[in-house]
Amino acid sequence: MLRSARDGFVGLVIGVAGGVVAGMLLAPKRRGTAEGEPAIASDNPGNPAATGAGWLRARVGGGSGLMPDEKITEQLHSELARQGRVSPRVDITTIDGVVYLRGRESDPVKADGIVAVAHDVPGVVDVIDEVKREA
Repeated sequence: MLRSARDGFVGLVIGVAGGVVAGMLLAPKRRGTAEGEPAIASDNPGNPAATGAGWLRARVGGGSGLMPDEKITEQLHSELARQGRVSPRVDITTIDGVVYLRGRESDPVKADGIVAVAHDVPGVVDVIDEVKREA
């Protein structure tokens, strides 16, 4: 009986520890906002993103199924295609809202245009221009 009680206690401790770790990993991060606005969605109970699926959709870019970074990259590709500035030798990667442009472009004006378009896409925090201009 002592062994089963000890095993039960060990299981309880492991379960609690796992719950604490999961809570820390899944908790929304606090971000600085304008004065008077809630720091996170769950601070505002009237916000539909505060609970359940609304919270999840707010974290993964609406109902599109794309993560916010993927959505930014897709929007940038679409805008470049619309403006006729697509360059197959320039790779676009977005991480945490920062767009990284890497590759080579023989036309420096076209490369500068790609950078300018990237700055104008909603959700872009910064653009890192690593495009080599080949003249």
